[in-house]
Amino acid sequence: INQILVPVLDRAQFSHESGKARRELLRLMLALRIHRLRHGSYPETLKPLVELLGGELPLDPFANKPFRYVKTEDGYRLWSIGPDGVDDDGLRPLQLSASPDSLGDLVAGQIYPPRQ
Repeated sequence: INQILVPVLDRAQFSHESGKARRELLRLMLALRIHRLRHGSYPETLKPLVELLGGELPLDPFANKPFRYVKTEDGYRLWSIGPDGVDDDGLRPLQLSASPDSLGDLVAGQIYPPRQ
């Protein structure tokens, strides 16, 4: 029975954490957009978004640490380390996979572009 239940529970846990990460990434994207509209540019870090997000920054459910964020010349890169627990510097997986063993990061605002 463990051979049946453990994979099901792993997928349920993955689905919950993945959904939570995507929701929090969306909240952060909206806060970043508001910040840019108010101040003319994206912030250097996520800390200026605390007030917009109700007093604290959300945590990446796959790391229990803040989401990764880098301001770039043309905007920003924002990501979760994803289910493999490895920070791939905001690169998406080579293949779309909806499983707990998928590799790569969950990147805000991107739908699986080619890896660099």
